[in-house]
Amino acid sequence: GITYLSFCACFMVLIVLSERMLSPSRKAIVTVVLIKVGSFLWSQIAGYLVRLQNHRTQAGFNDALTNLLSGVKIFCAGFPFLYQAFVLRLAVTCGASLEEAAAMV
Repeated sequence: GITYLSFCACFMVLIVLSERMLSPSRKAIVTVVLIKVGSFLWSQIAGYLVRLQNHRTQAGFNDALTNLLSGVKIFCAGFPFLYQAFVLRLAVTCGASLEEAAAMV
C-alpha cells in the first residue's frame, strides 16, 4: 500500500531531478543506476514485507512476493522512458517564431 506508493514517488522525484540537473552525457548513466538500485532496493523491501505476512503455504508466499515485486519493478523500468517520451515532449516549448525554433535546433 503506502510503502509501494512512497517508493514509486521517491523514484519519480529522483528521475525528474536527474533529468533537470545533469548534463546530457550523465543522464543516461544516472538513469540506469537508478533503475538498477531502485529494483534491488525494492526486492529487499518486498522480501521483508512478505516475510512479515502470515502465509500458510509456500505458494501463497510466492504469489504475494510476485504481486509486490512486479508492480514496482515494471514501474522502475518503464517510468524513465515514459517520462522521456511523453512528459518531456509536452514540457519542451519551441520558439515564439519560426526563426527562434530553427535556432533551437
